[in-house]
Amino acid sequence: MFYCSFCAVRTVTTIAGQAPVDAECKNLLGKVHVYTENKDIFDCMLNQTNIGNNNNKFYLIQLLEDNKSKSYHVWLRWGRVGYTGQVSLENFGANLANAKRCFCQKFSEKTKNDFYHRDTFTKYSGKYDYVKLDYNPTTSKTSDESEENKKKREAALEELKSRPIPESKLDKRVQDLVELVCNIRLMEEALLEMKFDAKKNPLGKLSSVQIKAGYAALKEIESFINTNNFNAAFVEANNTYYTRIPHEFGRHTPPLIKTSKQIKHEMELLEALDDIEVVFNSLTTNENNNLNPIDQQYEKLKCELNPINKTDEIYKLIDDYLQSTHAATHQLYKMQIEDVFEVDREGEKDSFNNIGNKMLLW
Repeated sequence: MFYCSFCAVRTVTTIAGQAPVDAECKNLLGKVHVYTENKDIFDCMLNQTNIGNNNNKFYLIQLLEDNKSKSYHVWLRWGRVGYTGQVSLENFGANLANAKRCFCQKFSEKTKNDFYHRDTFTKYSGKYDYVKLDYNPTTSKTSDESEENKKKREAALEELKSRPIPESKLDKRVQDLVELVCNIRLMEEALLEMKFDAKKNPLGKLSSVQIKAGYAALKEIESFINTNNFNAAFVEANNTYYTRIPHEFGRHTPPLIKTSKQIKHEMELLEALDDIEVVFNSLTTNENNNLNPIDQQYEKLKCELNPINKTDEIYKLIDDYLQSTHAATHQLYKMQIEDVFEVDREGEKDSFNNIGNKMLLW
């Protein structure tokens, strides 16, 4: 398998974490944590989109427990997706029962569902939907990290900074490619192009279940488009999609998805979001400090990348394909190969043992 560096794949990422305290709850950051009881994490993000009413809003509810004493707060934040919104903080002292009652009542009021039965959540018209977030415990750098742990982590980071960086053992061309693939800033910019702001969006990390629900809603919209049926049910399907996969449109009304081009664009966004967990988890596993940081990321890719020299027959063949398929009508741009890589992903070769050689579509 070969990869040409002029045809980059759009990949994005975002950060997973164990229910961090909302960053806007600034007075309590570092002093409290999200309350958990058995498997129940008392943190929920709700979302509601109604194109007809220009609604595109979120509602955050958190039950917070003090790190040192058994005292409790319920934190609320609500507003338009992409904006900080309004906030409310209620102090319940040591009365956990009242704090839980307040949390559950607010959840029920906004969704018409029972918090303890959210696994069988039913979306009701005019009510908020429950956004399933990924509470992946693999990372500990959450906003409600204790001061002691934060100091230890910062000290460890300073110690790492003082160490000399080992020289990379990779070919310079491979180094450049790995840096590109693992560039989180570029990933965020790619998301932003698709109207999904990973920094401003208050919804955290969408779970794979939530993304699959987005796929289902998008397929329903596509079925309406294919039958040229743009009735009230079509509008409601759009509302459902934007509710499940929140977008940031500022104060503008969310646009109806009514063309195949828009479907393709949204499908690319879902595919990008679907890749987030795989990519980010690969970047946040334990590190080998004896390796150059780029070499560490290369190892985590579990994919052997061998650069092909320009004198190689394979390179020439790919270059011929590129030039011979650049039609006369393509006058507004020119393309040339920067690098070609032979790709051998771990375990993938075995899947093709019995297939034989194939000519792939260029």
